Amino acid sequence: MHKFFISQYISRLTKEDVMKFASKNDINLNQEELDLIYSNLKTNWETVLYGDPTKLFQELKQSLNPDSYEKGIKLYQEYHNLYKDYL
Repeated sequence: MHKFFISQYISRLTKEDVMKFASKNDINLNQEELDLIYSNLKTNWETVLYGDPTKLFQELKQSLNPDSYEKGIKLYQEYHNLYKDYL
């Protein structure tokens, strides 16, 4: 049931939503980084939530500036730990 609601949310997610969330969390993304993160969220969200996202994160690390990557990973870990029991 949760997976259905998450998939519906992801299907409606916009680049503007991603940019606002990043800015709210003090992560400054350029257009290329925004496009990359947005594309990965849209296509790989199930792996990020339910699988092993290590390979995906390593690929992102190569393309994002180090500050954005580190802040993003910390944010992912914080939210994943907070909500893992609900997934």
